[in-house]
Amino acid sequence: MYDEGFKRDRQQGYACDPALSLPGAERALRDIAASMEAIEGMPFVDRSHMLMGGTSRGGILSIAYASLHPDQLKV
Repeated sequence: MYDEGFKRDRQQGYACDPALSLPGAERALRDIAASMEAIEGMPFVDRSHMLMGGTSRGGILSIAYASLHPDQLKV
């Protein structure tokens, strides 16, 4: 379930509490890493031309992932 950054009572919207937002972001980054491992294992993938992008949450997660794996993606 996507709970990244929501207050405990979801009707109150987003919180500015890292304890509520970081676990969801960390899980998403692990999911991206698993996806990248699978993609890189495909025989038709050129690992020297890997790009990543996204919109909204996907955009910030792409930036975060690329910053953690600078040798894996083109900038």
